Amino acid sequence: MKGIQKKSGVRLRGPSKTCELTAWRVHLINEDYHYSMRLPEIDVQVVARKLSEAIRHRTISYPVGSDEAKLNESHHALVAFREWLSSAYPAFCAVAKREVVGEYSLLFTWQGSDTSLDPVLFLAHMDVVPVEPRTEPDWSHPPFAGAIAEDQVWGRGALDMKGALVTLLEAAERLIQDGHQPERTIHFAFGHDEENGGLEGSRRIAELLASRGVRLFFSGDEGGGLAGPIFPGVAKDIAVIGVAEKGLLVVEVSTRGEGGHASAPLPFKRLAIGKLFTILKRLGRLRFRNVMDLPTQRMLEALGPESGPVLRLLIRYIRWTRPFLQQLLGRIPASSALFHTTLAHTVVCCGEKENVLPQRARAVLNLRLHFVDTVLGVFERILRVVGSEAEVRVVEPSREASTVSNMDGEAYHLLKTTIEQANPGTLVVPYLVSACTDSVYFQALTDSVLRFTPLPIGPGEQSLIHGTNERVGIPQLGAAVTFYMRLIMTAGRLSSTDTVMAQLGR
Repeated sequence: MKGIQKKSGVRLRGPSKTCELTAWRVHLINEDYHYSMRLPEIDVQVVARKLSEAIRHRTISYPVGSDEAKLNESHHALVAFREWLSSAYPAFCAVAKREVVGEYSLLFTWQGSDTSLDPVLFLAHMDVVPVEPRTEPDWSHPPFAGAIAEDQVWGRGALDMKGALVTLLEAAERLIQDGHQPERTIHFAFGHDEENGGLEGSRRIAELLASRGVRLFFSGDEGGGLAGPIFPGVAKDIAVIGVAEKGLLVVEVSTRGEGGHASAPLPFKRLAIGKLFTILKRLGRLRFRNVMDLPTQRMLEALGPESGPVLRLLIRYIRWTRPFLQQLLGRIPASSALFHTTLAHTVVCCGEKENVLPQRARAVLNLRLHFVDTVLGVFERILRVVGSEAEVRVVEPSREASTVSNMDGEAYHLLKTTIEQANPGTLVVPYLVSACTDSVYFQALTDSVLRFTPLPIGPGEQSLIHGTNERVGIPQLGAAVTFYMRLIMTAGRLSSTDTVMAQLGR
């Protein structure tokens, strides 16, 4: 029997007699099934106001070793932010159990009615990066004012990632107010130091859950999103789900040279800055081999049918064209980082006064490691390039590349289906995340570490993250709340899902 069946606001398509399928598995196993759910109404202006308030809390993650006064200011802001959450989301905080982990991070547990089901974990981080000194005048609105203007909310953290945190909590708040109760327990983990590596926040939360024997159905975090039409030759909008992330190695290179007065300059190669300049030129020529990993291959296979004729043909026969595709796409700036380890010069420091020849110079290199490279292997390559001309040391905790999440499992398909329903016509593909997230701490608890937030992350937004004039559109905030309500209702098997199960005759 085919056709469409409508009952009690539930829309089903496909064989109506497949009663052995639970509502939980309908859209996961058979794509002919779809259902729509009644969602609580939201007021986008209220969401915007709450994000504005969240931005005003200066929950800044300063670098390790920063001034004690700055660190104390940030800690006080985190405590104030914690209290603000209680007042902004009273229904959620009344239902969900709150635990403070690592002094400032938060773990909320919305208990489900069926403890036999593996819980879901949603992550977000409360901290933000500092605003680069002397760039405040470049902002259209003060970075911590939370200005609402031009149908957007402006300020540090609007995209990374208080926007996601606020819309996630707003979704849970509205569902609770509407009387929904999950079958599956849902955890919410909000770290306080993600921008510094998450060692005291999310890592401790992961250790706490592991000590309790928790096994997760999936974890959801930042790292993917609505990227827009970013792939060459593909006209459709693309949404990317991060299924793995690169490793991290941060290295400091420091040199010493002769000093003196600027009125009697020495040869450039004898100065600390001259030695450093020479080394940085050599490091800039360092190349890492191009390799197509499984997430990138699966991404290309999903995009292939929508690509131009030449690229479509190359992807169709990727088994034989892989080396050529690696070299071709590895040369395109927009996609090259997917195929190899990258090296960026992020900090250069030298000199204290204009008439003094500096005796020390240093640079910091930020490397994002592909699966084929290891922390030790890359560090040894840097040592060989630098030689004995400088000191080299690792300045932050390093990470190997993550494991690859299950791209064929229920959790991935659930997320993919939810994105497609919320964004009709959008291509949803897996991909390798070049940035680092707190997700890696939870990969021992689930094979489905999924990185996606329902906000724009196209080239325009990427330049705003950690940059000047960070902002997010108010309509996008409303759409994000709606998305999270859909995802929570489906993943948590809330009351609407029960209705579907009843319609299937279970």
